[in-house]
Amino acid sequence: MLRRSKSNREGSYHEHQDDLRRRDDAFDARGLGPRRRDKGTSALDDPAKMQPFYTDSSMKKMRSSDEFTKAWKALTPEDQKMMMTACDDEAKDANAANSHPEFCSSVKANGGSK
Repeated sequence: MLRRSKSNREGSYHEHQDDLRRRDDAFDARGLGPRRRDKGTSALDDPAKMQPFYTDSSMKKMRSSDEFTKAWKALTPEDQKMMMTACDDEAKDANAANSHPEFCSSVKANGGSK
């Protein structure tokens, strides 16, 4: 993947970093790479995906268990997997800024439910 000319073995540090970023982005786009922990990249940070699970626009009040299950089943399997992975990631690296404990508890209860 790294593209360096033989005449420039030292290469540019920045070229090398760009190559690594492109490789990582390609792996991430295919779901093969490690999940990045950049703020705002989690499925749980996507208001369009999260809104169906909440009763209010501020997304503070969860829907009932039956309504949550219905919204969960309406997701594509890929979206369900992304949300389950995001919840697992949060459980491993929980902090006040990225915690969705009530939502993730409901996700675990519905995980695999189709």
